[in-house]
Amino acid sequence: MRITARQLRKIIAEEIQKSNRKNLAEGTAERPVKVTPQFINRIIKEELTLLRRQQRLSEARRLAEAKRRRKSETVYYY
Repeated sequence: MRITARQLRKIIAEEIQKSNRKNLAEGTAERPVKVTPQFINRIIKEELTLLRRQQRLSEARRLAEAKRRRKSETVYYY
């Protein structure tokens, strides 16, 4: 999964807003965004966790749908 610079800036701004609990402008000259490598790594890990969770859920839905279809297609002859 690739995160674009725009997505990363948006995620960082959201995280900073959550941590400060007030509206901050995203990286302006008067108020630059200070981000450490650890902070970026934490954000990336959280995004990866969310992506994997979504993939597991979609796979489970796909398997459940396939199982339901197989069950409904079963034809019994007497």
